[in-house]
Amino acid sequence: MSALGVLTVAGALAACGGGRPGAAAVVDGRSIPTADVQDATRELADVLQGVSSSAILGVLVQEPTVRALTEEAGVAVGEDTAADALAEQAEVVGAAGQEFSPASVTVMRYLLEIEALQGASDAEVLLATLQEDLGALDLTVNPRFGTADEVGTVGATSYPWLVSADGADATPAP
Repeated sequence: MSALGVLTVAGALAACGGGRPGAAAVVDGRSIPTADVQDATRELADVLQGVSSSAILGVLVQEPTVRALTEEAGVAVGEDTAADALAEQAEVVGAAGQEFSPASVTVMRYLLEIEALQGASDAEVLLATLQEDLGALDLTVNPRFGTADEVGTVGATSYPWLVSADGADATPAP
């Protein structure tokens, strides 16, 4: 490969991570490593419903903002509580004793935090504040994991040039 080819590939890879190699996303200057997304997706696939790499990334993007609001509202969820809840959920689905990475515990913490916000006496105000706070995030998502909307929700990227195995267009109809 020529020197120009190497530089082109290196530049393309850097662009995928918001300028940070190995990043699935960069949020307000904080990198979310691709390895964290991959670990949590793999570990949680059999434990939680609806697990996808884009969903996991969306949670990892939003969780620090959600945590800050739960702390401010007095309904914060501790890491130990989240780890215990994750172990209980794993036991329910027949995966007792499974080890979980910090990223997987963060996903469970997020789920418990959202539940706490929704159950708060001033939930409507808290959730409106959360939407505003999430909308203020400076977010760059590696296109490999999806695209983000204005509140940091990451959805799968569609590739119109892909065709499914049965020959149909793989892009969902609008």
